[in-house]
Amino acid sequence: IIEIGPLMFPAGALVVGATFSLRDFVQRRFGKWKCWYWTGAAAVLSAIFSLDVALASVAAFLVSEAVDWAVFTYVGGDFRRRIVLSNLAGIPLDSLVFVPLVFGWFWPAIIGQAFVKFIGSLAAVPFARK
Repeated sequence: IIEIGPLMFPAGALVVGATFSLRDFVQRRFGKWKCWYWTGAAAVLSAIFSLDVALASVAAFLVSEAVDWAVFTYVGGDFRRRIVLSNLAGIPLDSLVFVPLVFGWFWPAIIGQAFVKFIGSLAAVPFARK
């Protein structure tokens, strides 16, 4: 766990944030419905490490990825804009569902994870072509 001021987050939050943008790349390449296979594969991999974390991850995935998917699919504009807007919608929901299920309602962790995940999601944006 990393603490920066009042915020807390696991080091892996940066990588998790990047997966939101990568899902948008997968959707663009393979289609708006096939990207759900990748989300399912991520949930299965989570179960290998911890069933409790996996169940919380699945719940968070279902909520946050559905919102991310809908925003990315139906919001107009170029690819980069759609990535940023969909991540702004989905990432906070991911933290709002996941953290309370695993750790309880601990706001420094919820806010910290959401912030770091969004920063991690921005790492893929420069590679997005229109």
